[in-house]
Amino acid sequence: MNYANFLAFAMALGWVSQVEFVLHPKWENDFMHLHLKDLSDSSGAFQFKAYSKELDIVMQMDRLAKIKPVKLDPEYRTL
Repeated sequence: MNYANFLAFAMALGWVSQVEFVLHPKWENDFMHLHLKDLSDSSGAFQFKAYSKELDIVMQMDRLAKIKPVKLDPEYRTL
């Protein structure tokens, strides 16, 4: 965990029950697509996933849509 992913960490642990995601029109999404439901900005929800321990997520980021998670956490809908 670091200053760049503290919100994702808190959400994954269940410390945050709801998120109001406000984004300036000229700013890009700061969240990794890995943290979004269906790996998509348009889903309107965060959803954390667990993958096999043998999988190197960093090396497979471009292929995650094709790799099935071993567990899906509940969705966190954005407001």
